[in-house]
Amino acid sequence: MKRMKLVFVAAATVALVGGATAYATADDLGAKAAPIAKNAYGYITFIDNGDKFKVCDTKKDGRGVVGSVHDTREMLDYDTDGGDSGCDYFTYDVVEGPEYHLEIERIGGGSRAHSVGFYE
Repeated sequence: MKRMKLVFVAAATVALVGGATAYATADDLGAKAAPIAKNAYGYITFIDNGDKFKVCDTKKDGRGVVGSVHDTREMLDYDTDGGDSGCDYFTYDVVEGPEYHLEIERIGGGSRAHSVGFYE
């Protein structure tokens, strides 16, 4: 009888510990993944702290990239990067309400990429 009780307690403990295992996601922690648009030539990402946008040319081909922020109707602002070290930044006041998208494009034509929509 003691052996049966011990097996039951051990099984219950395993079930309790195994069932209590949980994994935290970004949503659980209150964090949001930063929106990004990227292609073979560069990327643009949104930095919520200060409503900044980071535009980076990642290919040394002498052409550069244009990173832009759009709402559902039009381009709102942009900046270019290329020909220098590091990335360039610009600010745009992202307000609550509209859906925004990021776009990266190679200067002089080529690959264009869009981010998923995001909100403030």
